[in-house]
Amino acid sequence: MLGLLALSTSQARAAEPAPAEPEPVPVAAEPGENPDADVSKRVTPTLELEARVISGFEVQRERPSGAQTRPGENEFGFNVRQARVQLKSELGRFRLELSLDLSDALSSDVAGGYDSPPFLRDASLEYRYSRALRLQVGRYKRPFSRIALESAANLPVIRRGLLNGLLVQDNQWGDRAVGAMVSGRLDLAKLRWYLSLTNPSWSTSLQSQGIDAIGRVQLSPVKGLSLGVDGGYKYLRLGSEGQWTHDFAVGGDVAWKLGDAHLLLEGHFGDLPFETASPQAFGVLAMIDYVLDLSASWALQPVLFAEVADADAELSQTESARLAFGVNLLTDGGFRVLPQVALVRPLGRASQQNPWLESETYSLIFSLAL
Repeated sequence: MLGLLALSTSQARAAEPAPAEPEPVPVAAEPGENPDADVSKRVTPTLELEARVISGFEVQRERPSGAQTRPGENEFGFNVRQARVQLKSELGRFRLELSLDLSDALSSDVAGGYDSPPFLRDASLEYRYSRALRLQVGRYKRPFSRIALESAANLPVIRRGLLNGLLVQDNQWGDRAVGAMVSGRLDLAKLRWYLSLTNPSWSTSLQSQGIDAIGRVQLSPVKGLSLGVDGGYKYLRLGSEGQWTHDFAVGGDVAWKLGDAHLLLEGHFGDLPFETASPQAFGVLAMIDYVLDLSASWALQPVLFAEVADADAELSQTESARLAFGVNLLTDGGFRVLPQVALVRPLGRASQQNPWLESETYSLIFSLAL
């Protein structure tokens, strides 16, 4: 139930917030880097400071349907979801990234959870042996799901969808964790690759033990077209006396830029190890936006997001659909206004195992960059 107000000094142009080839956050973003420069000879550290505030007004109405027993809620109001401060520094072959979210101080649950430590978001150190081989250690975004890897400051929609919340965040197939990752790019083949080993949750507590192995390959065969494939394996035990389990997830995506239009198609399938009985969930989404210039500084961005997700592949009546649409107002100075509407509906009669209530969300979002 939150809005967006995004600040990012690293954006090249706010009128293009959703590039057709969104690059995974862990290592792909390289602002200002000269491919021919020898970073090992850089003796003076560079510092880059970024800030992002996410806030706005929303009205949400949700209600159970069918056999669902979870009570619905009607809520409205202003909120602050992010007050992000990020520091990046480079020295020779090393790159440091640290980001904090001060909006946690406004939360009633400042203690966070196993996937959301209070205030800390990213804390990583990267060693760049070459463009084809890099090593990153610390806390970072795992390379899974293109839309999950895209920054909220660049997304044309406010939320990433039903399956993202269930598979990537709640069941920890993506988002942030502590570990180590090797990655690189092969310019000749226009290919990026990532292989990450992390704790199954952000901390090393006994709440969950084991290891995640998550990989991603992203190929750009022609200009404007990007193909991605990712997958993961979890060797996991919940608690100190639970049984060890083997869990898997896999997915793929296509991003295409055609002039000022951007299209994203994405689908994923995976086990839900943190859910009762460990069901398997899957879903597909499509997102399209178009940037229409009004002047040298202002543009409109119509956006449409559609998704179908299933919380349990072995049960019926656990499927729901989500539709979000809006017309965003953008400027090259980093200011955005995002009025949007999102609808969630079960497909057929919802069973008790369907986690998504029928709902409508009306949002008015503002964005400013400094």
